[in-house]
Amino acid sequence: MARFFYKCLGRFALMTAAALWAGCSEACEEKSSQETDSEPVLSNPFKTKEYIKQRTEDSYRGMYDNLAGTLYGSGAEFIPTKANGSVKILDLSDLEIASGSSLEGNSLLLVIKQRTPGLRHLYNKFLKKKLGFEGTIVMTLSIVPDGSVSKASVKTSTTEFKEFDEEIRTAVSRWKFEKSDGITSVTIPFEFSESSDK
Repeated sequence: MARFFYKCLGRFALMTAAALWAGCSEACEEKSSQETDSEPVLSNPFKTKEYIKQRTEDSYRGMYDNLAGTLYGSGAEFIPTKANGSVKILDLSDLEIASGSSLEGNSLLLVIKQRTPGLRHLYNKFLKKKLGFEGTIVMTLSIVPDGSVSKASVKTSTTEFKEFDEEIRTAVSRWKFEKSDGITSVTIPFEFSESSDK
């Protein structure tokens, strides 16, 4: 009996709450429609619609500036853009292979093209540190019979960014080429530039 009583009481409470809520929402809608039609002058100047709208925009702008400052250490106008660098795709005529080398140009070019995206990744990383730099790094590699690079050196560079040049040299020195029966010496120009489609 008590269970039945509580069940009925619960339903009655829900129906009462629903009725009150429906009545309140209708009354609020009528009141808001009257206010929008007549637009009464408020006694408190800080409660006008224009003031509230401006305060809302200012608070959103302030939150955005604070978030940007927290993430990047400065205001929103200094948010760094995504780096969009590229590395020139080489062809056979770009390679200078020393006479008497064991590996052929096509074999070397295949590995270089496979590894170029890694160089592009490094370039984009350094573009975030020093925006707008570009140039060509000409490297000389000595490749031993097992395909590893025994010596990688920067012959010339126009990037004027020593740290970047060294990072590229280190990356290229880890490359693995085909096995051969002798030493291969090759000079490769890597041309780095920012893409035009930023």
